[in-house]
Amino acid sequence: MENIKGIYVFLIAALPVGVVVGILFAANGTKSFRRLSRRFKKAYDKQDYDAVIKICEKILKKYPDNFNGRYTYWKLLVHLCIKTGEEEKALKNCEEMLELFPDNCYALNSAGYCLLNNGEDFLAYLCWLKVRALDECDGVVWANIGKYYLLTGKPDKAAEHIERSLRMMKRQGLAEKYPTQFAETYAVIFANLAVAYNLLGRHEDARAVLDAARGYGCENIDEACEKVYGQIRQREGAFI
Repeated sequence: MENIKGIYVFLIAALPVGVVVGILFAANGTKSFRRLSRRFKKAYDKQDYDAVIKICEKILKKYPDNFNGRYTYWKLLVHLCIKTGEEEKALKNCEEMLELFPDNCYALNSAGYCLLNNGEDFLAYLCWLKVRALDECDGVVWANIGKYYLLTGKPDKAAEHIERSLRMMKRQGLAEKYPTQFAETYAVIFANLAVAYNLLGRHEDARAVLDAARGYGCENIDEACEKVYGQIRQREGAFI
């Protein structure tokens, strides 16, 4: 489960907290809001994610008409709920967003994680197919779809999709833009690809992928691979 979550971390974690707070100051300059924003930044800097989630929920409830500010905090709330294992809460927030905006890619992508974590692989796959239809250049969603194929016994299609994902991300320069956050993302993607190669008997390619991952600072790549194998075994009718 941890391995699945990490793949999307950089999309929100890469956003500087100062930018988030600045956006929301501009959206609502009340003293009450500034106090909440200061509490948010302090908790975020300390990585006190439980406190951050509670503050986000309070802001969303207190400022229902400020969509721009609420949307930024909503994304943070969903991301942190997934990161801390509160998939049910994350999925509920995604459902509420999708009722208003059915084509919201972030909500669809995040809902896919929650569904996959709950063993609803095909529903996750449908979410990600819609994201790909809406934004074909989203490299992460190609990796997500590859993960679906990996967990459902199609390592050849998994490798094909994850390879394409990595090529797209390299062209977009994401690792250079977000080096710390992207190391965690790469650990997940590379682990999925290495496992797919091993299942296909491409063991030298798998070793090369692991070496590449370490070159990006993915120190936990071996642990990430073990998690992938564990996820595959958990599926009904596991094929390894």
